[in-house]
Amino acid sequence: GNITAAAHTQHVSQPALSQAIKRLEKELNVSLFVREGRGIKLSEQGILLAEKLQPIMKALEDIPGELSHAAEMADRTIKLNILSASEMITNIIILYREMYPEVNFQLSQKIDNKDWDFRISTVTPGQNGIKSEEISHTVLREEIFLAVPVASPYDVSGEISLKQAATAPFICHDKSKPLTLLTTGYCMQCGFLPDVVFESDNPSIVRDLIGAGMGVAFWPAFSWGKLPGSKVRLLHITDPPCFREICISRKKEKSSSKVKDDFYQFLLEYLSDLQSL
Repeated sequence: GNITAAAHTQHVSQPALSQAIKRLEKELNVSLFVREGRGIKLSEQGILLAEKLQPIMKALEDIPGELSHAAEMADRTIKLNILSASEMITNIIILYREMYPEVNFQLSQKIDNKDWDFRISTVTPGQNGIKSEEISHTVLREEIFLAVPVASPYDVSGEISLKQAATAPFICHDKSKPLTLLTTGYCMQCGFLPDVVFESDNPSIVRDLIGAGMGVAFWPAFSWGKLPGSKVRLLHITDPPCFREICISRKKEKSSSKVKDDFYQFLLEYLSDLQSL
């Protein structure tokens, strides 16, 4: 209601505020104020402008808090690209979330995904798939068994040469998955390609199909866990020795945070304890 008082509250001179109002009115081509006695009040157009500006001003006022919240959420969010050992890594995430429910996880299983903090993948022993922008190291070396139905012709001595299973029907992961690529390579070393009768990424489904006599399958010792029940037997593969290495990669350019560092350490300790069992 008073130009002088308004200028004082905004820490500007009265002439400067008067000129600013005139420039705005000229730009909008309307009168925003009308005189009322010794003061002024909003015109109808001024009232409409004020109504339109209120939510905009509120949004502008909220931006610092929203940015701060977004930054806090980013610090508490861990992006994982899980290309191998998904069931084992999922169990680790569940355990960690039970201790720290405020931590969020974004999970992906896409090979071409580049937006991750940590990537869990399979490295064939002796190979190096590390890129220059990554810090990577092997955290777990696990044996790969051949899972067969109990009382099958293969379930004799507790071990098997892979050549002996050359004619067996195989239950595998999707052909593009690292485990399948690795085990297919082992089969090719023995002079054959596995006869794949079914593909599944679910260890429980694979186990049940083996138990029903539908075929055999490669079974990673740690990441797929033990086989409950008595319908499936795990055989040591003697020739060639079948192993895979689980590798964790971390991007060099990704900024570190206490949450990410803590989860990384938890992951390393869990896998280290698993290896020592």
